[in-house]
Amino acid sequence: MEEAKFLGALRDVGERVEKGEPLLEIETEKAQVTVDAPVSGYLRAVVAEAGRTYPVGALLAYLTDGPDE
Repeated sequence: MEEAKFLGALRDVGERVEKGEPLLEIETEKAQVTVDAPVSGYLRAVVAEAGRTYPVGALLAYLTDGPDE
């Protein structure tokens, strides 16, 4: 797999998420899957555009330790 379509975030910006919880939804050639949060924190921003295809490893969203960082 070299790329995937970003479908959207499953959480709202500013919401706290725990490590392992579903965070984003993507679609590959074979399946529609969720991407789990790699760490616990707050969803600070979604920088990817829904419906656009991105290479594997691209920054789609980011988390911060605190709600105001």
